[in-house]
Amino acid sequence: MLPVYQSGDLVIVRESNTYEVGAIVAYRVPASNIGAGTLILHRVIGQHDGRFILRGDNNPEDDSWQPRNGSIVGEAVFSIPRIGSFLATVRSPVLLGSLGFGIAFTIVALGPGPQKGSHRNKRGAPLPLPRGIRSQGEA
Repeated sequence: MLPVYQSGDLVIVRESNTYEVGAIVAYRVPASNIGAGTLILHRVIGQHDGRFILRGDNNPEDDSWQPRNGSIVGEAVFSIPRIGSFLATVRSPVLLGSLGFGIAFTIVALGPGPQKGSHRNKRGAPLPLPRGIRSQGEA
């Protein structure tokens, strides 16, 4: 949708009962087509037999799909430039997996630390008890 929206922009859409000619709307590629489910953002350029005729601002031809009102996700209401690219990166499986591994490694590497009431030295050997205190095993 250049020049209005750039690749990587986050565009917020709002569902409406009607969409006027000139509105920028989002719809999904129909299930039986290549790219099924992909969200498309194009401008309404007309209506015919209850279907919308859509076209991207930089496209010379109309879209081959002509969705009905119920098939449109919503109309663009505002956008945040470039934040969509950031969100896509943050949600990537590689980044999420690396982050999870890093957190798990840090927890294991640092360990829980000394426990309250622990009577062992740094090497794990028992510490001598102060005089007059007996261990639980002694009578």
